Amino acid sequence: MEITVNVKQMIAFIWTMVAVAVSIIIVFAPVGPLYIGLGSWQMSLLLFFVSLLVLTLPVYLLLALWHVLSEKPETE
Repeated sequence: MEITVNVKQMIAFIWTMVAVAVSIIIVFAPVGPLYIGLGSWQMSLLLFFVSLLVLTLPVYLLLALWHVLSEKPETE
């Protein structure tokens, strides 16, 4: 089954939206740094971007590997 680029783009887009939602939930959860009093808004912003990176980077690396391995060799 040939997977088109559009399907890979849709997987990346959906996963990015899920990662953003999860990162927002992590930052604003009742046990988050703002509610406990451990951090400022800078700490919450850092936590958001770190969790976003941790959630999205493995998926993007797997999609890149999938793209490289699924390329057809050029024959002349």
